[in-house]
Amino acid sequence: MSDREILQEFHQFLTASLDDLVDASSASMGLPQIVERWAIPSEHKVFVLTYGVPIEQDPDGLQLRGDVQWVTDPEVAVSGRLGYRLGSDWGRTLAAMAPSGEVWAVRSPLDPRYSIRTAVAQVNSSVTAFIDLSWRWHTLRPLLLALGYRDAFFDAAEAYLARLTEIDEALMDEKEYPWWRDLILDW
Repeated sequence: MSDREILQEFHQFLTASLDDLVDASSASMGLPQIVERWAIPSEHKVFVLTYGVPIEQDPDGLQLRGDVQWVTDPEVAVSGRLGYRLGSDWGRTLAAMAPSGEVWAVRSPLDPRYSIRTAVAQVNSSVTAFIDLSWRWHTLRPLLLALGYRDAFFDAAEAYLARLTEIDEALMDEKEYPWWRDLILDW
């Protein structure tokens, strides 16, 4: 495929409905009797149970991996807050934080890369936004790989970065929410 064709497909997926992007056979969804008891907003629970988080199987080293916890009690505790595991990314646990449903990437103190400064990264202001952007990333990443680091790649990355803030306005604050930008531009 030419760069032009790849970009056309990229833009179609970028604006597609979440229903069109989700592949249930590639999702970690959790059990209803467990997720329903989580102390996060109801609409966030519905997204976890309906769409799940994509499970990446990537030989190129992609580390964003859905792995929704199968227990009721929070598995993550950090900064006086509790959270429910949604997956992982490069050794950090991605967690839906109670009671707000914000998604944080939390590094274990046992990780050699741990520091107070990098212990927590804010990922999204809601589980719903995290799941939407995770499925878009799951679908769009292979197209970005196909573009290499040619000009078309940077056009596509710029379009994806613009879409981030349409889905989650909190991501406009690049200082508070750097995670997606870092993932897209640094992989």
